[in-house]
Amino acid sequence: MYNLCLMEIEDHILAQGGQTLDNYNLPVIERTTAANHAQKYVRFLNFDGCEQNQCINNHKHQLMANQREIYALFLDKINTQRCGITFVDAPGGTGKTFLLNLVIAKIRSNGHIAIASASSGVAATLVTVGHTIHSAFKVPLNAHKQDTPTCSMKKGTAIARVMNEAKAIIVEEAPMTHRAVYEAIDRTLQDICGNSKPFGGILVMFCGDFRQILPVVKQGTHANIVDAMLKRSPLWRNVTTYRLHDNIRAQLTNDPTAANYTNLLMNIGDGN
Repeated sequence: MYNLCLMEIEDHILAQGGQTLDNYNLPVIERTTAANHAQKYVRFLNFDGCEQNQCINNHKHQLMANQREIYALFLDKINTQRCGITFVDAPGGTGKTFLLNLVIAKIRSNGHIAIASASSGVAATLVTVGHTIHSAFKVPLNAHKQDTPTCSMKKGTAIARVMNEAKAIIVEEAPMTHRAVYEAIDRTLQDICGNSKPFGGILVMFCGDFRQILPVVKQGTHANIVDAMLKRSPLWRNVTTYRLHDNIRAQLTNDPTAANYTNLLMNIGDGN
């Protein structure tokens, strides 16, 4: 606890002026790999590899064909250290959360950091050790009102070190969030990681369904809402899209009318 307290103090000193504890005649601490992060960020690291592997062994065989394809493709990008942005187009009931949790477990089972986040608190509770986007990346609440918003993360701090070591960022229900939030995260990570590639070279998986809730723009016009969409961001040109199309939830009901209802919802969402 004493060591963690000193780390927290040094993180604040670094953030404010780039100095260390030694400049203030305080004990110099030795940062190990695990202890290198302030206590409040240990949640990004504190995973049992055996438990993660057990999760994979218990559930991987349940993946549907197109889920398995996306799972393999994304993990191949991790293993080959490729950056980029993936969007999983996943209507309700197609097993997106199941897929995301397996991807997260696989990354963490190898001792890597996967930042699991979501647009809302409810969605964040459904991904393993998930956080809201604003909490995970310190995004200002008024990001959409700023010309060039950035997050409250600075080089040398604990959260900055976590981001530097992260292998992947997972965002559940991504279409719900204003594009300014993602642009703020991208801008900040490029600075923190010293990498001009999207999101500082960290592999990103967005997931969600644009047919559902779009960003809420207070007193916004149709044009304002469309402009707030992730698809309108310059980041979207870097996105590779994959689709989950098998509605597993409908299949499990054993109700012959469920498939028709699912198709009706899809047609409405597509504007047909």
